[in-house]
Amino acid sequence: AIGSSTGGVEALTNILPQFPKNSPPILISQHMPHYFTSSFAERLKKICSIDVCEAKHGDMVRSGRAYICPGSKHMGVTEASNNLVIRIVDQLDANYTPSVDYLFSSLLPFIKSYSISLALLTGMGDDGAKGMQVMHAKGAFTIAQDKDSCAVFGMPRSAIELRAATLVLPLDRIARALLEKSLK
Repeated sequence: AIGSSTGGVEALTNILPQFPKNSPPILISQHMPHYFTSSFAERLKKICSIDVCEAKHGDMVRSGRAYICPGSKHMGVTEASNNLVIRIVDQLDANYTPSVDYLFSSLLPFIKSYSISLALLTGMGDDGAKGMQVMHAKGAFTIAQDKDSCAVFGMPRSAIELRAATLVLPLDRIARALLEKSLK
């Protein structure tokens, strides 16, 4: 799962093309209004080996696919018939939309059944830091983008301050670290 905000469009445009067609599924919560996420997903799909789509409620989470949370909504996962399924929610008591904390925290029930990795990229504020902290404490592999490669260091800095990051890496090394972890 990946969370980002200010500068995240460029960061995701850099990271996602590095994932091969058969990569593990990627869930993305990018702070963005609803009228941009569909076209953003289409733009990414054109430059990536993996399939990129705007997530829909009930989508089964599949390898080789990246799911962008619809803007102005929140995305999490649940389980149905032994499959992870996307859950889209309209309203939450959250300061940010889509909420990275909500996405990260929704993965907690699956920490023992799946290998879960999280990356918190550039962005203003602290969204994702608490969710990452909880997941890190339970054994998830977590990465915070480093200060020098961030447009805004707020979100990754908050995670680092909470000691929620397994690694702190520049943007150009994050995809490789996520892939290497998934192969182990």
